[in-house]
Amino acid sequence: KRLSGVVVKYAAEASRAGASLGTAVHFIPNGVPIPAKASHPSRPPGQPMIVGTSARLSPQKRLEDLFDALRLAHARLPPYVLRIAGESERGGEDYAAQLRKHAEGLPVEWLGGTDDVSGFLRGLDLFAMISEPAGCPNASLEAMAAGLPVIATDVGGASEQIVDNITGRLVSAGSRGVGRGSGPTRRRSSQTAAVRPR
Repeated sequence: KRLSGVVVKYAAEASRAGASLGTAVHFIPNGVPIPAKASHPSRPPGQPMIVGTSARLSPQKRLEDLFDALRLAHARLPPYVLRIAGESERGGEDYAAQLRKHAEGLPVEWLGGTDDVSGFLRGLDLFAMISEPAGCPNASLEAMAAGLPVIATDVGGASEQIVDNITGRLVSAGSRGVGRGSGPTRRRSSQTAAVRPR
């Protein structure tokens, strides 16, 4: 029995799905609730910029690339902290330990898993997402719904979510450009503006 149709989550996937499956393709992107009012605590002057990401401690999430990019830009960035919300996968404890070792020397805070994603996002100035592959990720949608600029690798449906240099920045996969790209044009705070290396 042939498929009567399939659903894809980002538009660029539609043509590939249609060609490979030979059936009707319907495009329905993911969506997340938008808060009635995005509230963020004001950060006292002199406090570090808070960059965050929410991801499983999995090779697919490419956190090593984020660490490498930060090392490239570290000396040119204002004081910052990278907060990571996420736990290791079952059986992935050795990988998580390697990841922590890879991050040594960087200002990283490992928060573990959290059920309060909204609370986590309220404490950030900038959200980073470098997972690969990525379809239509909810993590970046939730960050933008919370009023955060997003830096993401340009894979999957990222370019259909993020308007480059307006709501965030897109960098090519594997380029380590997360550390080199200039900050978003519309930024949530003056500290976030400082993501532009000097």
